[in-house]
Amino acid sequence: MDLSADTIVIRTKGGTRVLVNPRRIHPTGRLVIGLCTVGTRKKSYLLQTIRSLLRNRSGRSDIVIAVYHCDLTGSANESVEALKREFGHEIDVGGLKVFRVDNHPDHIGRSDAYSSYDSWRSKQNFDCSEAFRRSQDLGDYYTHVEDDVVACPYYDLYIFKEMLIHPGWGILRMAQGGSIGCTFRQDDLAPMSAILLELLRQKPCDWIIDEYVTRYNKTVVRPGYSIFQHIGYERSLTGKTQTVVFDNFIG
Repeated sequence: MDLSADTIVIRTKGGTRVLVNPRRIHPTGRLVIGLCTVGTRKKSYLLQTIRSLLRNRSGRSDIVIAVYHCDLTGSANESVEALKREFGHEIDVGGLKVFRVDNHPDHIGRSDAYSSYDSWRSKQNFDCSEAFRRSQDLGDYYTHVEDDVVACPYYDLYIFKEMLIHPGWGILRMAQGGSIGCTFRQDDLAPMSAILLELLRQKPCDWIIDEYVTRYNKTVVRPGYSIFQHIGYERSLTGKTQTVVFDNFIG
């Protein structure tokens, strides 16, 4: 990637695109990258995800990575200790924050939360609602990801670039699928958290985001490329796997 040029050429499986070089962007405001995690997968991708988010920052943005540990099985302490061992400095300086979500309602905290799809989806929506709610005071913008993604180099500058190009943006969808890469303004986090609770049992998280867009008449920006790539195979839903790969990832 030629960082001195005004534009860069990105080649993905979906074709070739010429984009404004994100290194020409001057970010303003603090960006929060938030994710929820649990300890029920046979294989954890969390450390790999955090490494990628830290390594691929531009160094020019004010970024906070917020990890919300939402496990019901008692594995939270082990995961938090692993994060402290590897990323202790980032935690000390405030670049990485780890929160415990343990206020699940009784109907979510039951034993089938990871084995029944409906219960699993309800828990996931509650977890995301908590991540949105608790992130309000952490920054000016919030980008939601999952605990099994990697980021492209300078991913933060691509986000700020789209904000600059589309000043009336309501939600930026910075990845191809689901809720990964959905970026919100700080003022949208409280109502987004509320609608996740309202529709807790009815729809998956990304569909609820679509409902929020319709209800509040938000302008959605889809850049046509993904700054995050999904890498997870094992799901937190017991016995289930997934093979989602974004073919327009620019990493």
